[in-house]
Amino acid sequence: SFCSPLLGSIDHMITCFSLCARPGLPELAHELGSKRAWLKHRTEAEFRQALRSDSNDLPTLHRYALYLYNKKKDSVMAERVFQHCLKVKEDYVEVLIDYGVMCWLRWKMAAGDRKDVLDKHKAERMLRRAARLVRGQGPLPARAFSKLALFVDDALGQWEEALGLFKRAVECDPSNADHPHNLAVHLEESGDYESAAEHYKQAITTSPLHSPALSNYARLLHRHFRDRESALKFHQRAVRAAPYDPEICFNYAVFQEEAMHDLVPAKEYYDRAVANNIKDPSIFISAANFYLRRMKDTARCLDLYRRALRSDPQNISSLLSYARFLEVDRRDFNTATTYYQRALEVRGAGDELEAEALSEVARFMQEKCGETFKAREAVRKALEKQPTSGDTLVNCARCILHLDKNQTGAIAVFTEALSKPGLSPSQRYDIHLTAARFMTMECTDEEDTAGEHYREALKIRPKDPRGIASYAKLLASHYDDAALADKYFRQAMKLDPHNADTMLSYAKFLHDIRGQSTDAEHWLEKALRADDSSPDAMIALARFLRARADAARWEDPRREKDRARALDLYRQAASRPQDDAEVHVEFANFLTEDIPTYQEFRDGRVMTSAAMAEEQLVLAVEAAPRDPTYIVSLADYLGEHDKPPHEVETLYQQALKLDPNRASTLGSYAVFLEEHAKELSRAEEMYLRAIALDPTDGAHLYNYAQFLNEKRKDYGKADEYFERAVEADPDNPAVHKAYADLLAVKLRDSKRANPHYAKAEALLAERGDGWDEERGRCWPSA
Repeated sequence: SFCSPLLGSIDHMITCFSLCARPGLPELAHELGSKRAWLKHRTEAEFRQALRSDSNDLPTLHRYALYLYNKKKDSVMAERVFQHCLKVKEDYVEVLIDYGVMCWLRWKMAAGDRKDVLDKHKAERMLRRAARLVRGQGPLPARAFSKLALFVDDALGQWEEALGLFKRAVECDPSNADHPHNLAVHLEESGDYESAAEHYKQAITTSPLHSPALSNYARLLHRHFRDRESALKFHQRAVRAAPYDPEICFNYAVFQEEAMHDLVPAKEYYDRAVANNIKDPSIFISAANFYLRRMKDTARCLDLYRRALRSDPQNISSLLSYARFLEVDRRDFNTATTYYQRALEVRGAGDELEAEALSEVARFMQEKCGETFKAREAVRKALEKQPTSGDTLVNCARCILHLDKNQTGAIAVFTEALSKPGLSPSQRYDIHLTAARFMTMECTDEEDTAGEHYREALKIRPKDPRGIASYAKLLASHYDDAALADKYFRQAMKLDPHNADTMLSYAKFLHDIRGQSTDAEHWLEKALRADDSSPDAMIALARFLRARADAARWEDPRREKDRARALDLYRQAASRPQDDAEVHVEFANFLTEDIPTYQEFRDGRVMTSAAMAEEQLVLAVEAAPRDPTYIVSLADYLGEHDKPPHEVETLYQQALKLDPNRASTLGSYAVFLEEHAKELSRAEEMYLRAIALDPTDGAHLYNYAQFLNEKRKDYGKADEYFERAVEADPDNPAVHKAYADLLAVKLRDSKRANPHYAKAEALLAERGDGWDEERGRCWPSA
């Protein structure tokens, strides 16, 4: 048997496939009288001796060819024997099947640059010929249709033809559990979960100890029917039937980790799967992720990654997974570059995998290396392969959006993918869902188009909780239909009662839209219980507690309790192996804004909240070293806390080197030069460069107006820039107040000043904020 990933998940769908596994015996073998006679030759010498007396003995030739391929690993000699069989009898169906399967496996297992396309053509010709020759019912016709179906699905990607062939195999031999099981797997891949479940049950009824059917049905019950209790029973039956099968143990380990949240049996069965796994790198990779994410055992994780690469050095998925580990968790960008390059050099793995490698390289080049030309070239080559994977499409679209500022071109990535002929319903669903999420999160004014994609996706899978929950968020945020959004959220949670992401989205909806804080807290706590290692759940609950503490009265005892819990949640989120720069920045903001007087004793010294905040901002820069946003945040913080100006300026220069035309970096650098370095000429130069790059950004206009007013005493020019700042951001009270002060005090123009004073007071009253004279405190970060 071999296993393959299903719909991008880390668990496995097991498809029965073996060269020698067959129901019954070949027709001509019955002439020998028994199974013992069929299997009597066990060495090459015995085969050769038997063939000396009759070189055209078809059963012996057939068995000899199988022996050469399976035992001797000599596919060249096996092919010669198969060809001799067909010269003796050209319509020998069993030989056609096994010869076709051997050619297919030889093509499939060959390294990319050694694949022989003739093997693929020979496999198709032999298998189709065998299927044309068979007649009636029985094991032989079923096997012919089943092997052709597997080939058509895997090698040709023709899922509709494969579906018909799988059904014919079941009709020909309903007593063999392999055939309904393979049909169920195919139906599950296409998104027909109801029919898949029926055929899994048919396979289990036919053979109660059929471990692949038991394991796959258990996974289907959990993943798509959300029946955790029944899934547990079938997983346990599968493990009892095949206690050391690596795929069976692996599926059970994933279930224990994700559904039961019980790491002890999960670890036991991951270890058992790894111990019995010989050649499947995906099992090593997923076990490595478990040890990294759940057990915090980096050494074991690294060992498993290396075993995956040893088992198949040309496996693109393994190379990309290890490269991401080096990039994200080890921050070893040089070695990560090497493994991304190795993934690009693999040939013959298929367009989808090669496109995935190109898209990952494009993302890495853009985000971590700043190699924009290489990123664009990788995106171009990836799209030429017409990918359909959601992750690949998003990587390509995101690069187009951020590198070329081309929103139309980014959206076209999904439109072109949907126009590809021969897409399965499952593929169409994933593309629609991915496109809708991308347009909602990354694009501007594309919510209506996103809604169309969500509706198309839900037509294909009306009971999929992922699509339902995502559409509910759009209904609440864009269409303002709170009642319908609530209905969809509840439907999604009914279908998947243990999904922490849906609970977090529903909690946010209840708090922000419905104003139901108590219910929101309930769902936030429930989400954290559902996945206690989720940084998203920790951060969401911490934000809720921060907001409640800010709104509470000083004497409320819950105020300090909420802040203490928020501190603990931020600390846990920031310590996760998957570093997220935003988590570190938010933790730093909490330390400086909510608990500025906090202190703790660590490593023999007192750590203040300011020192801890600086530590988190440094970690943010380390997590995203090529993103100038986090470098500027660290520089701003150090400047405000009177660190040596030359150290701070080095950071600003580093950010400008990464992106010399980033207006927000120039604006922050200008404020530093003005207020801390006292270099007014250079500060003015940076202000003007920032404004030239983004003339509608009110922050730069406001800060430059204040500079002209306070430092240059050029009140006329300050008047001009204050007026532009008010026009750019009319709802900022700081701008109106500062402009009013200039007009009233410096220009003696009370008539023009009074409306701005009134506007500032109205805005502050509306917000309920107190006044803060410190410049920039009321200003949103750029």
